[in-house]
Amino acid sequence: MKNLFKISLVLLIFTLLGNDSLQAQSQKFGYLNSQQLILLLPESEVADKELETYQKKLAEDFQKKVEVFKVDADKFEKAAYVDKTLSPIEIQEQGAALQQRQQALGQEEYGLSNKVAEKRNELLKPILDKIDKAIKEVGKEGNYTMIFDSSGLNVMLYLDDSTDVMALVKAKLGL
Repeated sequence: MKNLFKISLVLLIFTLLGNDSLQAQSQKFGYLNSQQLILLLPESEVADKELETYQKKLAEDFQKKVEVFKVDADKFEKAAYVDKTLSPIEIQEQGAALQQRQQALGQEEYGLSNKVAEKRNELLKPILDKIDKAIKEVGKEGNYTMIFDSSGLNVMLYLDDSTDVMALVKAKLGL
């Protein structure tokens, strides 16, 4: 009786292990480098140029404001401390106004990087949506369980070249 129980237990374990290995074998994994894919799309070059133009325009506009501020600050300094044409109350009021403008310029400068990031996201969204759609189509058509992105900080110790789906996604995107 004990032997029959042991044999049944061993058969059950082999059956369970066999099912797991069959399931693992039936899963299909792929990978691609999304950064390379983004660079291959013509839309990326257009987006980069548009972002660069936008960034330059913001910087030029901001620089003009800074230069106007510098001129006004120099005029204030000259009137207050060189020519001494301002009363102490005027010095205090104009100094406070200049300080507020300087703080506003500092906040605007900080906001510029946020504006550039928002514009980058706005320009990249249609490109990323297009890539995402192509990857999902390749995944469904190729019966992949998962497709990994190998471009980030992902560390992969071994990649079988036969699972690189970059060519399939490029074909789907017409590249």
